[in-house]
Amino acid sequence: MRRRPDTDDTQAMLDTLQRLPPSDRRLLLELAFKLDAGHGGLHTSPLTGQTPDLRPHVDPWLSYLLVEGKSPRTLHTYGLYVRLLLRRFPAPDDRDITAYLTDQLAAGARQPTIATTIFAFRSFFAYLTRVGILARDPARHLHAPPPPQRERTAPKPADVARLLTAQSTNVRDRALILLLADCGLRITEALTLTPQAVDLSGSQVTVIGKGNKQRTVPASPTTIHALHVHMHTFPPGSPWLFPGRPKTKHLHPHNAAARFQDLCDRAGVPRFTPHQLRHFCATAMLNDGANLKVVSELLGHANASTTANIYWHVLGADERRLEHQRHNPLRAILAQPGASP
Repeated sequence: MRRRPDTDDTQAMLDTLQRLPPSDRRLLLELAFKLDAGHGGLHTSPLTGQTPDLRPHVDPWLSYLLVEGKSPRTLHTYGLYVRLLLRRFPAPDDRDITAYLTDQLAAGARQPTIATTIFAFRSFFAYLTRVGILARDPARHLHAPPPPQRERTAPKPADVARLLTAQSTNVRDRALILLLADCGLRITEALTLTPQAVDLSGSQVTVIGKGNKQRTVPASPTTIHALHVHMHTFPPGSPWLFPGRPKTKHLHPHNAAARFQDLCDRAGVPRFTPHQLRHFCATAMLNDGANLKVVSELLGHANASTTANIYWHVLGADERRLEHQRHNPLRAILAQPGASP
């Protein structure tokens, strides 16, 4: 009888997999599935009747997601939500899952949390169905609730300029602020950049975004110069463009956000977050008439409709106003004799 790996073994396996190139990770997983099938492991015949205890299958599923390119943060969140479900219902069916989500809503869970929970459940149960643990997917009927439409706020250009010129803003701060405001990067994308990802001569940076997708983003000469100055100041031997403590780790997003708040307070400007500089970049480009598809690609969105849904309040505001004036629906009414202006 084979020994089931404990938590330390699973974490060691995840760490090892994460250090491998994506192609090697995928090949390794495929080989593991084939070997396990020969020993009556993952690829068993679909089960019928009562659902088995699903708790032992969480770690193999997370390993699979790691090979698929999910980020460590996603793995942690998905694993947490699925384990919470299985703690209450070790062998859940459709009604158990619905009851769990209903209780979460009744307890005040917000839409983003419910949506992420549903994404995690759908991924977990789809995996179990695919590898033969379950005969049918009990989460197939779940659909994430649509997010509320909200307007993204961006800091004022004068506030960003004031932050850049403040005495409390050091070389590293200036490089990070310009990188976010100029290139529209997510804060995690910026903080996980390596020095090799910055092409000083080509004025561009290579970013690893969501889903382990790579994109190249151009940068202005001002940003490139700030990055060049910054790269001559951080500790030698660090693998990261923005090293943390110790230097073998990159600066944590929470620490960067706290630093931003401190800089805003010292500069005397309203507080804004690093992510709001991403909105500043997108809003400024779209207001200036930039092509929607190009902006979408620069931001790393899956498609242009995502960008349009987020920045609906910016897109074509002047064009819509001009077209309304040209084709005013009240023109025909007001042209009638005796009509009030």
